[in-house]
Amino acid sequence: MPPVEDLTVTSVHPCRAAGFRVVTEEGETIESHTVALAVGVMPFLHYPPELLGLPPELVTHSSSHRDLAPFAGKDVTVLGGGQAAMETAALLAEHGAETRVVARAPGLNWNTVPLPTDRGLWQSVRHPHSGLGSGWTTWAWSELPRTFHRLPAATRRRIARSALGPAGAWWLRERFESQVPLQLGHQPRRASAEGSRLRLEFTTSDAARSSSNLLTDHRVAATGFIPDLGRLGLLDRGCSSTCVPSAGRAGSPNSTRASNPHCPASSSPA
Repeated sequence: MPPVEDLTVTSVHPCRAAGFRVVTEEGETIESHTVALAVGVMPFLHYPPELLGLPPELVTHSSSHRDLAPFAGKDVTVLGGGQAAMETAALLAEHGAETRVVARAPGLNWNTVPLPTDRGLWQSVRHPHSGLGSGWTTWAWSELPRTFHRLPAATRRRIARSALGPAGAWWLRERFESQVPLQLGHQPRRASAEGSRLRLEFTTSDAARSSSNLLTDHRVAATGFIPDLGRLGLLDRGCSSTCVPSAGRAGSPNSTRASNPHCPASSSPA
């Protein structure tokens, strides 16, 4: 392993001679043919449009919380249908909050208890084990990444949208279902501050497309992440604007490709 330098990168610019020029806060300049943006997901928090502009006293992202004790005794609405939403809601309830989960989907998905790794030959052949779970489909995504990469882009996007979608962990299910009410099939329409509380309005997915609303103290958006290179202030705008993202969904990684010959790197920030 090469030595690790603890430096703060302030800008990344295209450089004809080397590919990229990286400038650090400490005054160092580094030239490199390729730059890998291993920036994690936190720069790419996704909020539904109706929540933008509301103060953090009323709206936060699920990834922002380390301690939910301050919500004890408050009414908290969690938006989302995946593990982050369900675990956050269960923890809120366990900390004394009056909580509910509101999701667009008509139902929630739950992962099953993992199969034991030590099992008979027939079961191992029927449901091979992999880093992504059991079964031939997940085995293929896990063990044949180069084959997946050679598939047409449209096929890769379809698989990314449908494989391993939002689901709760098997060990969370009893804790969640015993204490958290659900409002499913609710499409967020509008959110507005009403004094010190938040008024939420929804359109339901039933045949009547009726409306509903509720008043809550706080809303937690467990709505994942959407990579957007434009959010990275350190990346030169001329470079980020020529990187074309493939279509994705909240919570799923988008790949980016560079169309500028002087911006040859590819990155997957998620």
